[in-house]
Amino acid sequence: MSRAVVTSGIVSVAALGAGIAWLAMHDSTPSATEQWPLFGQYCIDCHNRDDLTADIAFDRMSAESIAHEPEIFEAAVRAMRRGIDVHPEIMVPLVSTVQEFDNQRAILESTAEQVLGAMGESIDYLIGTMIELPRAALTADEIAGSAEFFSFGTNDLTQTTFGLSRDDAGRFLPSYVEHGIFPDDPFQVLDAKGVGRLIRIAVEDGRRVRPQLKVGICGEHGGEPRSVALCHEMGFDYVSCSPFRVPIARLAAAHAALGAA
Repeated sequence: MSRAVVTSGIVSVAALGAGIAWLAMHDSTPSATEQWPLFGQYCIDCHNRDDLTADIAFDRMSAESIAHEPEIFEAAVRAMRRGIDVHPEIMVPLVSTVQEFDNQRAILESTAEQVLGAMGESIDYLIGTMIELPRAALTADEIAGSAEFFSFGTNDLTQTTFGLSRDDAGRFLPSYVEHGIFPDDPFQVLDAKGVGRLIRIAVEDGRRVRPQLKVGICGEHGGEPRSVALCHEMGFDYVSCSPFRVPIARLAAAHAALGAA
């Protein structure tokens, strides 16, 4: 991998359903800490870092939401003014076509221009996408022409590839594994032949268009050793996972790097 598999300076914040996520880890105002207290659990030491990259994910309608409530950019400016080197990375998930991504990107860029212009500041930021649908993986060359990074949402990509609901599959997947129908639970171990093949296609096609494309995954697979090794083999820049899996992910990344040396 070109960089560490787990980068401590990257913070991923997903806004599920709410349609917006905030750089609240930079904002110590009472309103921020009261409205978004959960961020403190994941970003305890963010204020002590010299630099910070925040990965902001939101649903299909959120670009419109951020246009009306643009605090993500305002918070980044406040952090920058306090001497923090801020590099927001805004991630649009559930994209199925490049036209869909371009629509959302245009809204975000317009909002950033308005907010930063009004505050008299400029900030370097990236806009990328989360690859969660097979169609997006198979048309990654088109999407990479506009998206500046890929994060593979392997939980949902597994669901949409297998046609399984993660909420319901637990009732029969143990039996499938026990009887050899599936070698492993695909929601625990990344499926190399199917889901992994889609990811490999997307990485290779995307980097043909954008050679420096940053790629990673966001999902529970990011804390599973065999899945981390597969990501390393495919040239990923990072993996992300829930906080309690981070030590396992770090150890797996070290083993993968040593094995490739």
